[in-house]
Amino acid sequence: SSLSWCLEQLDEDDLDFLRSFQSIIQKSLLSDIELLCYHGSPDSNMEIILSNSEDSIYDNISSRYRANIFVSGHTHLQMKKNYKDKLFINPGSVGSVFPKFFMPGETPTLVPQAEYAIIRVEDGKISVIMRHIPFDTKYFKKFISNSNIPIKDWWLAQYC
Repeated sequence: SSLSWCLEQLDEDDLDFLRSFQSIIQKSLLSDIELLCYHGSPDSNMEIILSNSEDSIYDNISSRYRANIFVSGHTHLQMKKNYKDKLFINPGSVGSVFPKFFMPGETPTLVPQAEYAIIRVEDGKISVIMRHIPFDTKYFKKFISNSNIPIKDWWLAQYC
């Protein structure tokens, strides 16, 4: 499996580094502005939070954690959502960007770009800039072609 292959590429120092990861990170940006970061949700790395998720998901998270800005990942879709007095952000993905429209269950053709977000706090105001930059798919395909990753064909088929 791909997971087994990935684990075989790591040495003990790599594994120690990965073990040091925290599932939730909270940082104070100012005395009254807190940032909470997690992968899927604070409860699960696999939970999916989208801009059209039920309000109860946003209520549940924002009522349990003292933060103004909530940053998640997992979906590979950029998102910026103001909900009540909170801000929910997904900065996107680096290298596995899903197209804006695809059918769940289908394997999407990935967009050849890296996405990220810049969060600024100035004069007590929060602003978020969503960015994306293209990357060289020819280099990526050559790199993957020369690797022994088990899902090589799947990766190569993702980019036109």
